[in-house]
Amino acid sequence: MKCQKCHFENREGVKFCEECGAKFEFECPVCKASIPLGRKFCGECGHNFKEPVETSHKDLTFDEKFSEAVAWGLAGRSPFDGGKAIKLKENNKRLRLLTDNEIKTLLAECTDHLKPIVSCAILTGMRRGEILSLKWDQMRNGFIYLSKTKTNEARQIPVSDSLEAVFREIRSKQGLRVGVCFHV
Repeated sequence: MKCQKCHFENREGVKFCEECGAKFEFECPVCKASIPLGRKFCGECGHNFKEPVETSHKDLTFDEKFSEAVAWGLAGRSPFDGGKAIKLKENNKRLRLLTDNEIKTLLAECTDHLKPIVSCAILTGMRRGEILSLKWDQMRNGFIYLSKTKTNEARQIPVSDSLEAVFREIRSKQGLRVGVCFHV
């Protein structure tokens, strides 16, 4: 049996190339039977390997797509064979900060009801859900303590003098000391 990858002549019946280790059989995508490379139809279910399988290829990883290409004889080997899985981390870093002029313009456009909420976002970097669910008892010792976050990791945010002034104003207008800080 000749290897399609390195063209080494192997003994009959081996499942992997004795020279490069390439696999000589693949799995039928329909019935999961083990099929020798080079076959056009599955001997178990009759599936034609040149026809697409009724699955959503959008849901397949690159590794799975390459494995199918190898199985169908469209590629010699998968670049993922023998390697580590590639997982790209999402880049969710802040791209830029607002300038002082942009902050002034934004706050000038806010209604009186929104100004404290937007000020809190600007001064802390907190997410909308974190701000709207913020309770007075989460603020103590000069910090805001967040336990329910998007990343499920607790965070502590220092309360600046400017932010303390925002909260003081809310308390004086609404007289609130319990419950949520911002009423929407």
